[in-house]
Amino acid sequence: MSLVKLINNGSEQLLLEHDSKKYRLDPDGGELVIDENVAKHWVGDWTLKKEEDVIKEQKRLSRLHANYPREEIAIKVVPLVEEKRTVKESFAESKKDVVNPFLDVPGEKEFEDLEKIVKKDKPVKKGKSSK
Repeated sequence: MSLVKLINNGSEQLLLEHDSKKYRLDPDGGELVIDENVAKHWVGDWTLKKEEDVIKEQKRLSRLHANYPREEIAIKVVPLVEEKRTVKESFAESKKDVVNPFLDVPGEKEFEDLEKIVKKDKPVKKGKSSK
């Protein structure tokens, strides 16, 4: 599944529906990231090479959109490229989640006193119990 970004550079909002799911593309630079096949359904297949196929696609779009094309809607399609990262890179870039910014997480130095106390304690000698 590849994704594309639709950008509406026009002055009119675009409301679309695909597979019972509604999408809204706001005017003046509104962006929407969707599946490439859904975008091709709405704006046409931009990968077609043959003139016959392009004409068929234009006819399909004219039936799909009653007022297509309108000057108030100017859609730009930008394909998105997925970057592959190794597991090492993803771990290196991961950030620690802050649970509570007002709570200080104890460091190793906070337990130094505990280690001194434990070291001072002598092990308990096990003796024979009398009955």
